[in-house]
Amino acid sequence: MIIEAGYVVYKGKLLENAKLELPGKGDYYFETVIVPGFSDSHAHPQVIDVGRGGWRNSIEWIRNRELKVNEASLRADVELSSKLAKVTLLLSALEGTTLIAMVGSLKANLRAVNDLVRRPRVVLMPTLMSIKGWDRLEHIKSYYSSLNGIENSFLRLGLFIHSISLTDALEIVKAYEYSRRRNLPLGIHLSEGKPELKRLISLIGTKQANIVGVHCIENEDYNSYGIKVVHCPLSNLYLYRRTLGDVERIAALGSDWPLLTGSMLNQYKAALRIHGKRLLLLRKA
Repeated sequence: MIIEAGYVVYKGKLLENAKLELPGKGDYYFETVIVPGFSDSHAHPQVIDVGRGGWRNSIEWIRNRELKVNEASLRADVELSSKLAKVTLLLSALEGTTLIAMVGSLKANLRAVNDLVRRPRVVLMPTLMSIKGWDRLEHIKSYYSSLNGIENSFLRLGLFIHSISLTDALEIVKAYEYSRRRNLPLGIHLSEGKPELKRLISLIGTKQANIVGVHCIENEDYNSYGIKVVHCPLSNLYLYRRTLGDVERIAALGSDWPLLTGSMLNQYKAALRIHGKRLLLLRKA
């Protein structure tokens, strides 16, 4: 098989008018080829400070972290937040990512997506959180209504619930119901230092949740309840000094804080160090 391309991004380098010879049959031409083609299933482009690590759980971390960056001011600055999202998208593409799920600021992330001609495919998953300055479900629903017809093969809309502890129970239920009606991918930070699976299942009232669960580092049977686990090894180790041990539980990998810990390339390397060189990890990346 011969693949010709105007541009090839490979190992952080840009090659022009390149030709790739691969096993298989056929000749193909693409304007841009990105190698190896990672899928980043969870990225916070506006996170540039997380404070110190070494906590028992996410609540302890969020309540006690001492940040140098004012998160509320950063979120309120759509222009700056958009620039951070652009850097995230470009860094990700340069290091081999072709699909990325971006949480955080909806308006800023969407602006970045619209401003960049060449970028990875994007799933926008704005964060729902019951704290002043964060988006609420009604606001996102209203905004999504104004974006009718925006979705295509390069852009998909979704939702992200920050966590069980920091999002109202009713908001979680409504978000789950809305995502099912609209067929939107739905994610949540889950079981970061304490078991939360049973609580989530009791809230949404189904034993087949079909939700993306990010972190999920407790010994719970996520797969049996339809939780697709996203493994973020570097942020888990930094915050909690531990991470997932069973590769079979993992559905995908996520960079979490791409502007702090690096893109999916760094996460994949970390996963190899933790779990060993396994083909299964490459398939999940």
